[in-house]
Amino acid sequence: LSLSFSPRPPASPLHASSLHLCSSRGPQRAWNIALSPAKAIPMNMLMMWMMGSSLTIWTIMMVGMMFVTPVNSMLSMEKTFARLNQDSNESYLWQKCLFVLMNLLGVALGMYKCASMGLIPNTPSDWLEFMAPGERAEYSSPGLAF
Repeated sequence: LSLSFSPRPPASPLHASSLHLCSSRGPQRAWNIALSPAKAIPMNMLMMWMMGSSLTIWTIMMVGMMFVTPVNSMLSMEKTFARLNQDSNESYLWQKCLFVLMNLLGVALGMYKCASMGLIPNTPSDWLEFMAPGERAEYSSPGLAF
């Protein structure tokens, strides 16, 4: 009895079908990567609700992370999808577009939190310094005693 190691299993119909399954997993993995930023949105919404609208160092750091994380994720998008491109020559354009859209949704969530905390000037009272004074319709003066 001799035991030897065979680096390649013999070709069989079962083996060929498993290779086909591995090649079809690339697009599925790409869709999973594209939807991964959307999985963080409910957690971010819960954290936003728990933070409240007070200005403290904790809330400012958390809101900052709501901006930094999606931006860094978008900047490293090619590296994220590069693992999939090693297996095939597909471009995964739609998956990349969805990936960017989900990250922009995370940035929009951070902007909403900044607006609700009063950090973004979005009301007329925030711009009073730049508003021209209104013209008076009439003048009145106190009664003068002669």
